Amino acid sequence: MKLMLVLFLCFGFLNQAEATSLAFEQKQKIRVYSNGSKRARGVIDLFKKFGIKFEVTNVLRADPSRLYIIFDAFNVKADQLPKHYIVYQTRDLEVETLDNEYMNILEDAVAIWDYNWANIDMYRHILSHYCYLPERCDCADPVILPCILPPAVLEHYKTVLIDSNTLDTDISSHLPALFCYAYAHYPKLIVEDGVAGGHSSRTFNHAAQLLGAQLIGLEVYKGHEYLYKPLSNGLFLQIEDLHFADYYAKSFFKNIPIKIVFIGITYGYPHAMQAISHFVPLLANGGMIIFRDSNPIPISVKGRPGWWRLNNTYGQMPVGSRIMCDGIAQALKNFFDIDFNADRYQNIFFRQGDTDWHLVHYPFCNGLTVLKKEMV
Repeated sequence: MKLMLVLFLCFGFLNQAEATSLAFEQKQKIRVYSNGSKRARGVIDLFKKFGIKFEVTNVLRADPSRLYIIFDAFNVKADQLPKHYIVYQTRDLEVETLDNEYMNILEDAVAIWDYNWANIDMYRHILSHYCYLPERCDCADPVILPCILPPAVLEHYKTVLIDSNTLDTDISSHLPALFCYAYAHYPKLIVEDGVAGGHSSRTFNHAAQLLGAQLIGLEVYKGHEYLYKPLSNGLFLQIEDLHFADYYAKSFFKNIPIKIVFIGITYGYPHAMQAISHFVPLLANGGMIIFRDSNPIPISVKGRPGWWRLNNTYGQMPVGSRIMCDGIAQALKNFFDIDFNADRYQNIFFRQGDTDWHLVHYPFCNGLTVLKKEMV
């Protein structure tokens, strides 16, 4: 019953999207090595649906500039494997053995995509870089986002994916998406409004290091400063977030466009509206504003309201979290004048005034909403 609820939350009802698109342009073509697998058709259809550029191939090359999706990888010899590859794990591990040779192939993969939670449970404690990807998965973009990354940073994505599957927090399922969005956007300045437990901070800093970008974290309380001390590209500011515009206008960074704003914490509806009103005008053309904790609809299991994560674990919703999340969802709906349904996956385009926006909303793991300001 628990498994069915997870599938229902993360995938089963997620067929309400009015558009199906990734928020960034893909830089290189993906190679799909189908190996005769019947499961390759589902991923090919998925790539077509989300506009992923790919070609089907029957040859594996060591070229480090290519990313391969490999099916039936247990039939591939280790010395034939390319440098960068994702394995779509097709073996039924309840029936067949996960031998050492195949284990090594999975371990060296950028990610393991699997259609079955029972399979994942067989290796999740020793191979943590997995993603659940069944057929006809409408909310598949968090899984396929690494396809937009340059191959040179795929090992960094793998590190973030491992964190995502082992941290188990109210944001952990969203860390790989945050890394992909941040890196693929090539920002020079990332603003994090509220650092909370520092998990998003480390993820953004990871991308900032690779890009030579500056990450700025805003908090009213100095007690969070220690979270930024290990971040080589991070600058912690003890400042009221609604005063940031004044700081920015006089700062050393004033001529650097703000490409990413992450709203990491709000205190109910009034503050959510103020934060949106404050940061949206600061956002550069093509910039992105991202909201954490945007789904106020918890799933109740045995009387416990909380959130489900993409790694099939369950988290308890803290006291007061529902009020804050309600405020974010309602503020997004009212500020942008959109029909925002926080408990549904959404991938839509809309216009506010003379600005076009692309919204992607993930309802799992307490919610994450991404709004990209389209170039004008």
